[in-house]
Amino acid sequence: MVLEGLFLHLRRHYKVLTERNPLNAVRLLRDHPETAVIISDMRMPGMDGATLLTTAREIAPDAV
Repeated sequence: MVLEGLFLHLRRHYKVLTERNPLNAVRLLRDHPETAVIISDMRMPGMDGATLLTTAREIAPDAV
């Protein structure tokens, strides 16, 4: 519900991409390396949030 709420609120002013699966999120980020902001849950199946954010930094180093 948090993901959906953020999406509904932020899409009014920004292009918002969402993904629930962290492996798919990495693929999505590779397709959109211009991503400016990344929000991650710390506990996800297959990959924790810290690992996702470490990987994201390699792909989109300017993202916060």
